[in-house]
Amino acid sequence: MTPAADVHQHLWPDPLLVALARRSRTPLIRRSGDGWVLRIDGEPEWPIDLRDHDPVRRAALVAEDGLDEAWVALSSPLGVEALPPDEAAELIAAHHDGVRALPAGLRPWASAGVAAPDPRALGAALDEGFVGLVLPAAALSGPGGIELCAPLLGLLEERSAPLLVHPGPAPWAPPSPAGAGLPPWWPALTYIDESSCSSRSKFCRAITAMEGPAPDRNAPSTSASSSASTSSKSGTMFARAGWCQRSRTPSRMRS
Repeated sequence: MTPAADVHQHLWPDPLLVALARRSRTPLIRRSGDGWVLRIDGEPEWPIDLRDHDPVRRAALVAEDGLDEAWVALSSPLGVEALPPDEAAELIAAHHDGVRALPAGLRPWASAGVAAPDPRALGAALDEGFVGLVLPAAALSGPGGIELCAPLLGLLEERSAPLLVHPGPAPWAPPSPAGAGLPPWWPALTYIDESSCSSRSKFCRAITAMEGPAPDRNAPSTSASSSASTSSKSGTMFARAGWCQRSRTPSRMRS
């Protein structure tokens, strides 16, 4: 029997939270009164409850929801993958360090910087048991980005590991048009036109995802509900992120 799994949840472990709290520029978290707020490019500050990122508590909630497991990831709208290589590597390493020993019922997705993709680091993460890779949609919104990420995509194909395309920026992708009222990660979202990436057609088939309605501009994507499911017939992953969507299996998001 196939396990019931929520393949799209976000979890920020302690090493990542510490690294974000030390930063002086976005993405970062900072104290505000008795709590913490998240600051990322293009969106208002948003209060976060660090208890939502307690792995033990999350595992208990996954079991409460009747799921066998949840696959947890960094959230691409933070912009970590789009940072300069050294900054991205530091935060991604902190995230990976924090999710290497998760409670039963949780499995980690790997992340990778897109300014200078490092397939060796991804390979090491896959060797350690990471499920697959999450990439920001803007990094794959055109043939140039797909070619730049080709070493990562090729490794995933070689390992038969999944790819989750999540709304998020890339260093070379333009921001939203002025006055559009949308966050910078929205234009690429999770749809990739196969005609724009025929040279990587296998990957395009693997990452093409469903479109959906525009989000609430005042609700940061990192704290919105989201879900995903996989098609057993085609092997294609369809992901909706940044808004509420009922999935094939019951799901409860808390980040």
